[in-house]
Amino acid sequence: MVKGLILAAFMLFSSAILAAPPAECDGTVKCVRLSWVAPTEREDGTAINSINRFDIHHTANNVFQGVIQSEATSTEYYLVDVAPGNHTLTIRAVEGEVLGQMSAPASVAILQAQIGPITLTIQVL
Repeated sequence: MVKGLILAAFMLFSSAILAAPPAECDGTVKCVRLSWVAPTEREDGTAINSINRFDIHHTANNVFQGVIQSEATSTEYYLVDVAPGNHTLTIRAVEGEVLGQMSAPASVAILQAQIGPITLTIQVL
């Protein structure tokens, strides 16, 4: 079994925060960047021959959204146009037919945009 991965989720507020996010992450849509450190060995300490892909499991508001497959050479992935709610993500490496351990979950809350404050003026006549 492949050793677990460390996963971090970051919400992007503008393209200035991180280098080279997708063009859609220009501040007009909510994007979440996931990044991880790929394992180099199995649980028994032997070296991994070749990672085939990473499977990212996405849950939103406690409802499983599906598995996103990321390339073996990737160490980051962007979720684009993320809906408001609580999102939890886990990841595992896949080596051949062997599924690695799931990472610890990483969570992010995407808030619904609120209406801005109203300035109220009272005049006594």
